Amino acid sequence: MFCNWATVWYAMRIESMKSAFGSLTGSQAAADAFFNTIIVFAFVPMLYFNIGSLIKYSFLMGHLCNTFYDISLYSHFFMSLNRLCAVFLPFRYDSICSQKNTLYKIALCWIFSIVSTTYAFEIVDCRVIFDQEFMGLKWTATSACAIIGWYFSFLKQACLILATVSIDVITVLKVHLVNQDTACLQAFVFATQLLVFFLLSPKYTGKWPKFLMGMLLWTAVHTSDGLIAIFTNKELKRAIGRRNENSMVITLVGTVA
Repeated sequence: MFCNWATVWYAMRIESMKSAFGSLTGSQAAADAFFNTIIVFAFVPMLYFNIGSLIKYSFLMGHLCNTFYDISLYSHFFMSLNRLCAVFLPFRYDSICSQKNTLYKIALCWIFSIVSTTYAFEIVDCRVIFDQEFMGLKWTATSACAIIGWYFSFLKQACLILATVSIDVITVLKVHLVNQDTACLQAFVFATQLLVFFLLSPKYTGKWPKFLMGMLLWTAVHTSDGLIAIFTNKELKRAIGRRNENSMVITLVGTVA
């Protein structure tokens, strides 16, 4: 959670991050940060202390978590398209990936995700609610949920991840980019979580395997996004390093004084 919020903070503060890629990185990190914040301050207390009011409205938690998950996926996709344009259309990159167009893309990610998940989890007869035995958020057993879970969630997300990976591979084949390794790694993490949750976890009935392959892995995906962004982005590492150095200097000066 802290890594994702730190990424959002530095994406807004660092001058070199005020670009198409930096804005998309901040958007993706914000979605991951909101997801992890919900898990830390709502899901964890609900799980450990069995808080009735939180359990009653856990469907809102499921709705929001799915919304932020989709925003993160769409942001990754547009980041890959951004790199593709930089490599294959360098002379048109500034116009195609201008700050104005990038803000439109970010708005599209958020608005489309919010509208589509609101329709799926509030209007249609489908909920993602807390299940004590499952130790996580679980789809309700309705025909609408079966359709939404397979087509709206699994197939849509699988196609989006496949498209993102394909774009990354094409870009890598053209020219090797250090930050491209970041995108490939993030897409691999998302793909692993998707396959484990939808294809592997149904084969197990115990609550601990369900928890490990469900909520824990889902949360780990969004946590790893922030870690990957910080440790593979030179600007972010440099900014955090300068901040740590300044903090050490202030501490030393205060100690000497």
